Amino acid sequence: MNARIDNLRAMGRLVDEPAPDEEVIGIWGGAVEAYDDACLANRAPNRRLTAAYDAGRASALAVVRAANLRVRANNHHEVTLATAGFLVGGALEPLLQKYQERRMDRIQIEYGWGKRATESEVRDAVFQASEILELAAAWIREHRRSAAAEIRLPA
Repeated sequence: MNARIDNLRAMGRLVDEPAPDEEVIGIWGGAVEAYDDACLANRAPNRRLTAAYDAGRASALAVVRAANLRVRANNHHEVTLATAGFLVGGALEPLLQKYQERRMDRIQIEYGWGKRATESEVRDAVFQASEILELAAAWIREHRRSAAAEIRLPA
């Protein structure tokens, strides 16, 4: 597959595990739902930013599972984002590397006490999530043709 994926396997952070189409489609549906939530202007900015992060993370997870891999790491969000970038490559890899900042925002919102997302941060997160969804969808459709018809972008 690729040396970075092989290294994650060797460290025990990734394992080969078949994923049925229904699982990939279900995870993808969660990504689209989270994106839709992030776009709801009447929600609090912290909730919108968290939803945008979840949309990108879940779409990355759908890529990982579509490749019949499962993350087995304490830092599973970080490894999921990195693995999806390694698998898809191209524009998605640097986008997901930058998206690690959103992961830190989410951590501060969910486990901290002082983070207040700004509207600018929310707009950026929603835009990044939309790009991730688009690139991830194209990869999944190409590599998991049996599920391609169910991998739809948000309306």
